[in-house]
Amino acid sequence: MTMIMKKYILLLTAFCLGLLSCQKEDMSGINDGLTTFKATCPGATKTVLEGLTPMWTPSDSILIFDGEINLFKNSLTAPSATAEFRGVLAGQGRQHYLAVCPADTSITFYMLGKTIYGLEVPAEQTAVEGSYDPNALVSMAYTTDHTLNFKNLGSLIKFTVKDEGVKSVTVQAGEEVALAGQFFAAYDEPIRINVKEGVSSVTLKGDFKKGSTYYIVTLPAVIANGFTVTLNNEFKAKDFKNPVALERSGLVDIGSLSFTPE
Repeated sequence: MTMIMKKYILLLTAFCLGLLSCQKEDMSGINDGLTTFKATCPGATKTVLEGLTPMWTPSDSILIFDGEINLFKNSLTAPSATAEFRGVLAGQGRQHYLAVCPADTSITFYMLGKTIYGLEVPAEQTAVEGSYDPNALVSMAYTTDHTLNFKNLGSLIKFTVKDEGVKSVTVQAGEEVALAGQFFAAYDEPIRINVKEGVSSVTLKGDFKKGSTYYIVTLPAVIANGFTVTLNNEFKAKDFKNPVALERSGLVDIGSLSFTPE
């Protein structure tokens, strides 16, 4: 093979490799039409409680408002303190966003006041061992970029089941104060929560496991006359006479619950 032929082959090989490199680069730059938001929930709990670390789960989805309501989902395979949510933004030219979790299609957004309407803490919730009903604790976020720092809008009551046979746990306020119901919230500093229609009791239902910890979600409230805790709609487990403050994104631990109170 002549030197001229060898040189020609080397140049042709280099050209082909360069072409393949360009094609690979072009493929990686294709826009799939999806937008990514990084979501955190600092200083508060999410749908899984793992120590003091807030966790997102693979089943979580959120709504993001940019003039239109858009559903965003994550690709997690295990609980994580942060999550990337991907979806399509239908609005045009927006530079700020409102978001809410869980993704409830019955809600509405009002960007001018950073307000979300149609929110609810259900009066009847489903027990989840070591956690709470993921549909009960509502959180919201506002951002001018693609990082969403969610803030919880509800409060948590923590307890441990001491006996077998518990099927429901009811917290009843000692006065007419909203522990559950419909509300709307504005992302101000601090966050403003306004109850539209509330009830003074909330019930957690399920097959409770003896020795396990559970959480009830409530609206933020100050109960001047305390509250009672009843098991299976019949047995009074605890009776708190002193004022109780259920703070937004806060937690009140009421200890162990038994059919035979100590």
